Amino acid sequence: MSEPRIRLVPRMERSPRQARLLRNRLRRWVSPYEGGAEPPSVAVMMTPRALAQLAEHAASDLDNEVGGVLVGKWMVESEKGEEVVLVESILRARHVRQGSTFITFTQDSLVALNDELDANHPRRLMVGWYHTHPRMGVFLSGYDTWLHQHFFPESWQVALVIEPHSTTCGFFIRTADGTLDPQRYYGFREILAEARRDAEYSKSLIIDDARKAAKEEVVRATREIERAKDGALHDLAITSANLAIDLGRQVVREQLEISPAHRERIVRDALGKLAAAAPGKN
Repeated sequence: MSEPRIRLVPRMERSPRQARLLRNRLRRWVSPYEGGAEPPSVAVMMTPRALAQLAEHAASDLDNEVGGVLVGKWMVESEKGEEVVLVESILRARHVRQGSTFITFTQDSLVALNDELDANHPRRLMVGWYHTHPRMGVFLSGYDTWLHQHFFPESWQVALVIEPHSTTCGFFIRTADGTLDPQRYYGFREILAEARRDAEYSKSLIIDDARKAAKEEVVRATREIERAKDGALHDLAITSANLAIDLGRQVVREQLEISPAHRERIVRDALGKLAAAAPGKN
């Protein structure tokens, strides 16, 4: 009987999001193991924020292993069709058992990580995990490999190992056939700070354009309402004039040889016609 697979989180997405990448605003960090072998199933991109968070956590304990999960998006580039994992932030693992050569995520660790993801990153995924290897190098141990296969089983989920003393790191990524080499790690692409500013500027332009279009629509609608109102008043004025002319003709025709009561009835009938011709109130 096969061993059940334990997942850190349920499978939340079956397909990656479409995205357009600014390749001219990426810095490439290359691993010495790249090239000449089966390529990884996904490429990894990192935001400056995520890099800073990782560096800070890795440097917080240079004697014992520390770790956590990587939070971000699973995407596919719209132009080339390349699958990409974007690491935007991290969640530090708490309630762990740790030492100079190991770190163990406890049940309390997993519950806390899931709660924090739901509370602070509801629209993001756990795209992988990370931990440090103080003075040991960049590789996946037997336990690391077991943890990755059972808790991060998706083809696009990655493992990052950081050696804080030499400040080296690498991503362990499955190949298209699902193979995971515990000795072979890959680099990543860093999103430059100015690229992020460009993205924020583009976002602000889109918002400004939307607001301008909405304002123009309000002005256009107001103008149409005024035009309709002016047209209704014009029609009412014409109706009033025609009724006045008819009234005048009737009075002249009878040469004013009518009683005051008869004259009052003529005026009242004319006013009734005018009220019927007026536009209704909404």
